[in-house]
Amino acid sequence: MPRLFADKWAAVWQVAIDARIPMRTIARVEFPNRRYYIAETLNAPLAVDGETPDILLTATFFHSRDQARAHDDTAAQLVQELGVRASLATA
Repeated sequence: MPRLFADKWAAVWQVAIDARIPMRTIARVEFPNRRYYIAETLNAPLAVDGETPDILLTATFFHSRDQARAHDDTAAQLVQELGVRASLATA
């Protein structure tokens, strides 16, 4: 993989890892002759020891721009559910 692409993609993940918080990103996805896709991604750093991230959970939802408003809260719902499950696991 070209270094430019690797650095670009890792930059999105690295912010969540460094901040130690789940992050949502929304980006336009472009394929030849198809420039109407949106990707919503949740990057959630996880830590076996509860302190140092050593696992990255990533979930991406793809949809068209036309469907964007219908799915505005999808990532927020995922973050909320992940938070509830995480708190149950540590209880």
